[in-house]
Amino acid sequence: MHKPIQITLLTLFIFFSSAVHAATIYVDTDATSGLNNGSSWANAYTTLQPALNIALAGDSVWIAEGTYKPTLRPHTGTAGATTAEMRDQSFYLNKSIGIYGGFVGTETAISQRN
Repeated sequence: MHKPIQITLLTLFIFFSSAVHAATIYVDTDATSGLNNGSSWANAYTTLQPALNIALAGDSVWIAEGTYKPTLRPHTGTAGATTAEMRDQSFYLNKSIGIYGGFVGTETAISQRN
């Protein structure tokens, strides 16, 4: 009789624990001042790959308008290694995160993006 309640509570705990840890990481190629640690628009990363690297499953990466070029090699055996060869470059992503573009760089809600 108590087992279904325990399973339900455990499921809710796991769900809310993962939701609490979800973070928003900001990327803006024009963010020249600030800490460039992705914690806000004022402190946004100026390139995309560092944001993808620190994001954990469930996090969201908000990307302001601009051009972002990949710098990493995705091939097996060298995945994540830097490369200067343009045709070998790509964004390296190996986790389940949300990636959203269309931001100006001042938004506080995802619904405000274009």
